[in-house]
Amino acid sequence: MLWPANRKEVKIGTLTITSATPQNGAECEKINFDPLVMADGIEPMNDPVLLFRFSAYAISFGKRLSGK
Repeated sequence: MLWPANRKEVKIGTLTITSATPQNGAECEKINFDPLVMADGIEPMNDPVLLFRFSAYAISFGKRLSGK
């Protein structure tokens, strides 16, 4: 769903990235992104692509940890 055209936009700041840490060996290396883990009160859309991503990310995470 697109953001409604009549919704007011407010610039509240600017994000500037000045450096990056390699993932290999970093703390985040063993974290799996799960698009279906959401804050209380937020529900996923009934989108088959979203449901597919959950499984695909889990497989990718397992391969990444096993070095494959």
